[in-house]
Amino acid sequence: MACRSSSCRPASNSIVALDRNCLRQSSSAALASTQREYTFAAGGLPAPAQQASWTQRSPASPPAKRYAPGMAYDSARGQVVLFGGISSDGQTYLADTWVWDGANWSLWTGRGPSFRRYHGMAFDSARGRTEVFAGWGNGTVFNDTWENGLKGNGNGFSPMNPASVTPFGTGCPGSGGTPALGSDQGSLPWIGQTFTARLANLGISTALNRPFLILGDSNAPLELSPLGMPGCSLYANPLVTLPLTNQGGTATWSVPIPNDPSYVGVSLYTQGFVTSPGSNPLGMVVSNACELRLGAK
Repeated sequence: MACRSSSCRPASNSIVALDRNCLRQSSSAALASTQREYTFAAGGLPAPAQQASWTQRSPASPPAKRYAPGMAYDSARGQVVLFGGISSDGQTYLADTWVWDGANWSLWTGRGPSFRRYHGMAFDSARGRTEVFAGWGNGTVFNDTWENGLKGNGNGFSPMNPASVTPFGTGCPGSGGTPALGSDQGSLPWIGQTFTARLANLGISTALNRPFLILGDSNAPLELSPLGMPGCSLYANPLVTLPLTNQGGTATWSVPIPNDPSYVGVSLYTQGFVTSPGSNPLGMVVSNACELRLGAK
């Protein structure tokens, strides 16, 4: 159906994604109604401004009906990207990502932002990436930034401020081997969530092999031979010392990270210590260290 009359124009409660190049006197547009499973497409828009004909399309697999999603045209890949919103009954926030290729909608299965509506969404043509910023969902106002296109195929979004755990340095051996510090089961230090670290290879004696962590804000290494720990190095300034419990040769440490945006991008440094009588004159050994970079989803 192609027409210019008011009887077949898209609904007023709709969203539009545009890509326009005035120098080439061409553009493309796609529109999805937010309360209906309708898709309209406009043909070329020669410059100067000239009315375009809207054509109602009937894709085989349209997104579910929704209010207040975000939408942007990815000119690098020639597709429209739609993300999020809230269901037409106003009960369910959505976090799905769909792309329109001119013939049909396809659901992306990659990682993406959390559910939200009223978010900002635009395509960065200089970098070839679709950006999502902020939004509102279930009483929470977001200020996070996500971008799509990092993996080259455009399938899925990644946070602009990722959390990370980066091991560095080397430990020195004790009765249980060389202590090893890392995240527990892939845990990452996101603000508003609990992060858990795991310290392993402690030795199995709860009386002789007592572990603890140090936490600091710098990572200048210090060789510990003068203290009776040859081959061991300190990798974090010990602003905080945290005793742990040895459970069969391993110990874990969990910490809730405040949901404070000012913490995003902050790096902390941690290292494990364990008592190990007879391993060196001091009777103590260390693990590698880890940089904990706080991130926001």
